[in-house]
Amino acid sequence: MTQQPEALRLADRLDLYATGDAHQQDIEQAAAELRRLHEVEVAYGVMMKQAESRIAELREMVDALNADRDRLMELNDPAVTYCHRFAILMECVMLGGVDKYWDEMGTLLDEYHKARDAWAEAHGQPYVSGFGKD
Repeated sequence: MTQQPEALRLADRLDLYATGDAHQQDIEQAAAELRRLHEVEVAYGVMMKQAESRIAELREMVDALNADRDRLMELNDPAVTYCHRFAILMECVMLGGVDKYWDEMGTLLDEYHKARDAWAEAHGQPYVSGFGKD
């Protein structure tokens, strides 16, 4: 047998004291207020359970997004790391710095190839250039 909530128990006890005198209205109002407060408490409990459930769903979504972010970070192709430096060096070469920047461009290209090959090996994907197998 479930125990009756305190607010309802007190409201029922107040109903027993119905005397029919001047205090009757005060007693009825107190009992009605206790019942109303009980309904508010029940509704609050339902809302809290719903909120806790939603918070758990949101935490799962955040965890999934973090896992996706981590996976994307692992898949970060070395081209992203090297492309800006390539662009700057190519611009320098085109602006007439062939003698000064050509060797640096070759060194950077070698670094990129090593990084690209290491990345491809780490991800189990053999590198295939746009021109076919190397």
